[in-house]
Formats: sequence, structure tokens, C-alpha cells
Amino acid sequence: TGRTRSVGVGGQEFEEGGSVIHPKNQYMKGFVGSVANTSKRLGGEGNGYSGIVHKDDFFYFTTDNKVADDVRLAWRYGLSLLKVQELVDDVLKKFSQIYNLQNSGEAFATVPDMLMAMDPTGELLNMTKAAGSSFLLDRGISKLTIDEVVAAATRVNYNQDPDDIIAFPMLVALAGMQGGLFSVKGGNHLVADGLKAHSGARLPSGDHAMSIERVLNETTGKPQYVVTTGEGTVYTLDGVVIAAPLQLADIKFSNFPRTPVVPSCCQSYQTVYATFVKGRPRPSYVNLPADKSGVNYPDLVVTLPGTNMSFTCIGRESTVTGELVSGAPVWKLFSRAPLSNATLHEIFESMEYSWQGHDAHVSKQWLAYPHYGAGPEEFIPFLLDDAVAYTNTFEWAASAMEMSVIAGRNAALLLRKHFAH
Repeated sequence: TGRTRSVGVGGQEFEEGGSVIHPKNQYMKGFVGSVANTSKRLGGEGNGYSGIVHKDDFFYFTTDNKVADDVRLAWRYGLSLLKVQELVDDVLKKFSQIYNLQNSGEAFATVPDMLMAMDPTGELLNMTKAAGSSFLLDRGISKLTIDEVVAAATRVNYNQDPDDIIAFPMLVALAGMQGGLFSVKGGNHLVADGLKAHSGARLPSGDHAMSIERVLNETTGKPQYVVTTGEGTVYTLDGVVIAAPLQLADIKFSNFPRTPVVPSCCQSYQTVYATFVKGRPRPSYVNLPADKSGVNYPDLVVTLPGTNMSFTCIGRESTVTGELVSGAPVWKLFSRAPLSNATLHEIFESMEYSWQGHDAHVSKQWLAYPHYGAGPEEFIPFLLDDAVAYTNTFEWAASAMEMSVIAGRNAALLLRKHFAH
């Protein structure tokens, strides 16, 4: 299930990794209720309030008064919000071409080939090389909008800042702030579990590939691949799909005509600490008045660059089943460094204890997605050899559950095309 899994806090389960699905993600949307054998889970508990911490101020994005919200946002950001929305919609429209392409059996050996097929103008591909802030400024988006609205999106979705992210994942992050987002009831990992069960594939648990050797079949003269795992199991296979980052998998390749090489620009993954706390946040920590404690605390608070706070965002969580959270709310905090108990007691005015008697917080460290500081000079190919496909190169364009599914289907199409010949 990779980066989609849940975590237990206070006897209930919450999304730990990939949390939301966009309504235009046709694959993930279609899997819910079919292979996942479950249903959508919308929103959850909370008051609908959200906002940002900027220097010594707190600014509300949303409240319980939508008309007042629209007026306030239009006054602060002008037409820039509309321009941002148009850009995001344009990217989603172009990106949606992938579904027709794959349904017609198209397979792509490289990421640029795929992006150019989606958008022959080349704009999608150019977005994987363009600096995010400059890209928006060149299109008439105000610096204030970038520093606040765009920063909120990139910090929530990628834990990175607009000045340190390329344009394509930046726009994907903004799409992740649109309406209609949903999760899978029971946990998003049920999609991966359902797909595995539906396919009948056998997936050895707790073992991983250490080396792949290319050999020629003595009878057919066609290439085969000898895969050796960490536990010493050896498989001789006609085709291989690698669905883990080469930067992290440490797989040794032998006898390949072209040994896969990770470009120097694509080495770094963003470390994210996800900390779950059952308790009540301290309003003063994010420059809110004391009366914003408890149920009045916003559902989502994003700290902007330069605030020198210990987390990038804090959000109120719903259980994966949709049932009410018992007792105090559960909050998920993203940070770039671990949060100590002392720091958590600064952020929270109270933290409950679970029935086991342990402090009710859980912290998980992730290499969650690439660090998008600069676009890749070149992408690792989807096709590493005649019948060796690689999926994770696509996340260097942008990281999302749908991106993984698209890359996975492309791998299947590549291998089908190879075996057909």
C-alpha cells in the first residue's frame, strides 16, 4: 500500500499518508465501490474555518459565512484568485487526456513522451522545469497571492514553499485545495489492497529486491531477469515492474545494456514528520484570541514561511470510517523536524491520554515525495530495458495517488506491448 496507510490514535484510525482524492481523478474515483468494495467518505467533523499565520497576524480563508469569505478574499487578492483557478482548471483539462490515451492502449517509454501526448503544446512538460513563483508572476498572479494562498497549498500538500518548487507540482497542490475532495471509507489503502486481491497477484510481504540480472533465455534468445531478494529468494522472470524509488531502493543492475542512472538533480526526497495529537490546540500559539479554543479553533491552520513556527500546518482529522472522534479532537501536524514533547505542550493547551495510559500522540517520519526545488534535467525512463518498467519516475513531475495509478497502468501497457511482439 506504499504511502497510503492509517495510524491508530486513541483507539481510532486516521489517514497517515495520502489523504484525499480529487473528483477528477478518474482511476481512484472508479476504484471506490468496485475493487475497493467500499464508498466515499466526505469531509468530517469541524467548523469549516481555515486560515494562515503570517508574521504576527492570523488571516481567515474560510469561516461559516461564505459570502463574507468571498468578499474578504476578493478584497485581499483581487483577480489573482480567479487567474489561479483558471490555470489549475487548464492543467486538469490537459492532464485528463491521459485517460483516453491509455484506454486506447497507448504506452509511453518516457515521462516527456507522456506529457507531450497529453498536451502537444509542451506547456505541461515546461511546467516540470519552470520555477513555481516565477511561473505565476509571469502570468499576472500577485506576489501576495503566491506568498499566502499558493504557499498554503504547497506547504499542506508537499511541505515545500512556492520559491522552492517547480510549477507542475505547485498547480497539483492547488488542485488539492479545491472542493469535492473525498477519501475512501475505511482508509485509502483499501484501494491498493483491493487491486492486489482483484489481480490475483502474489506479493511477498517484508521482502524486497536487491539485484536484477539480465540474462538470455537459452531456448528463445529473449531477455529474462533474475531477481534476488534480501532474504535470498531468486526469481527468473520474463518481465519486471519496479514500483519503488530507485533513489531509495538500492537495487543493483547487472548486464543491462544501459544501466539505470539516477540524475544528480533527482536525488532528494522531502522529509516530512506527521504528528498526530489528541487534544486541544493553544490559540495563542498561532496568534488567535483565547476564545478560539476548543470547537472554535480552525479546522486547518497553515504557517507561512518566515513565521519561525515548529510546524507547517495543523489540521483536524476525521476517522477513516467516518465515525465521530471520541473525546477531544485528533490533529495532524506536518513539520520538517520532529516535534518534542516540550514543543507539543507549547502548541496544545491540553493533550488527552489514551486508555493504554500513554501520551496520546503518534509521530511518523516520511520520505513522502520528491523535493521539487528544481525540475529534473532529465527523467529516468519508464522503460529501463525490453521488459523492465519503472513507475516512480512519474512522481518527479508531481506526486499523488492518481499519478501512481497512471504510472502503474503505463507499466502494464508497456509490458503488454512487449509481449505482444
